[in-house]
Amino acid sequence: MKLCSLASWKCTFLITRHFNIYGGAGIHKGWSTSNRDFVDDPYGLTFIGGAELTLGRINISYDFKPSLNIDGGERRFYTTQALSLRFVLIKDSIFYKGGKKRRIGVETAIGGSS
Repeated sequence: MKLCSLASWKCTFLITRHFNIYGGAGIHKGWSTSNRDFVDDPYGLTFIGGAELTLGRINISYDFKPSLNIDGGERRFYTTQALSLRFVLIKDSIFYKGGKKRRIGVETAIGGSS
């Protein structure tokens, strides 16, 4: 069974700007990859929450993602979680000039949900 999710989340500083928590929600749709699966393809709601810590150029994050199938799937409710270790390519300081944030379409970390 494969699953694709589309979610939006909000990030906020917890203690410092290097330690963040985030949460959000979205939708998901799954499909069977085997002829042996006799269940309908699932669709439903996906939620996400987590925390991340950036130390120098290393970013560590933990994600918890519960999902609720509205229809289909083997189970009505299930959870997934992840621990990510990323390297920061571009520090946030280059996005600020004269105290104002510049709009640049560059991702500051590789991988996971940041």
